Amino acid sequence: MICLRHVSHSYSRPNGQRKLALKEINLSIPPGSFTAIIGPNNSGKSTLAKILSGLITPSSGQFLFEEVEISQWSPNSLRKSIGLIFSNPEDQIVFPTVEEDLVFGLENFCFDSGEIEKRVLDILEFIGMREYRHFSIHQLSGGQKQKLAIASMLILGLRYVIFDEPISFLDDTSREEILTLIRKIHKRGATVIYMAQFFEEIIMADTIFALVNGKIQWQGSFTELLQKSDQMANWGIEVPPVIQLVNRLQKSGLTLPHSIHTVKQLVDALRKIKYEN
Repeated sequence: MICLRHVSHSYSRPNGQRKLALKEINLSIPPGSFTAIIGPNNSGKSTLAKILSGLITPSSGQFLFEEVEISQWSPNSLRKSIGLIFSNPEDQIVFPTVEEDLVFGLENFCFDSGEIEKRVLDILEFIGMREYRHFSIHQLSGGQKQKLAIASMLILGLRYVIFDEPISFLDDTSREEILTLIRKIHKRGATVIYMAQFFEEIIMADTIFALVNGKIQWQGSFTELLQKSDQMANWGIEVPPVIQLVNRLQKSGLTLPHSIHTVKQLVDALRKIKYEN
């Protein structure tokens, strides 16, 4: 369980003034859950991700990880429990080959050679890149680099994985591959915390928080969020055209399910209404 109580954080500006990035954040993230935090640029998502991963200490408030104050955890224990995946994999990959990058963290924790070999093969199989074991990083596509960045964290046996907009730099095909991989990670038992900017990233979440200007403005399910299109627009969160259309049709008196979020779902629902009438 991750629990934040009245967490705020500010940064120092070059002129000496402080910029408040997060304001009175309260949230609980149960083990095994999939939590999405959606918000526009500069809403505080990356700051929150760094706090949740233990990379930075909040200016005020309390952060409990498994009912223990985060400062009481040793850095090594925390690193093997919580990991952060950045939006740009280039910021996370250190070594020139796939295998070297995967082995690095394991060697730091003094795993024996047999265990290292097993974990490397297992994680490459899990991400679908076993044949790339000896490839150079420059031979990989953007999506493959992001898979490697994710694998370099997972290989340590993480129980909590935080993603900070991990598909921002990818093409459509790679985006879907990474989202599919994240679903697999969650199904395997990891707790997933996902910082998102787009709707396609939050469909699989159990609970969604809307973070705007450093404050949590709302929390609920994906279906409940679909009914908040007006509020989302005010928050600076882009509402997909199909959802805008569904809301207009509902307001005009057409009875449509609130769960619709794709063109296919809308077409199917309209066909059903046509046949019933």
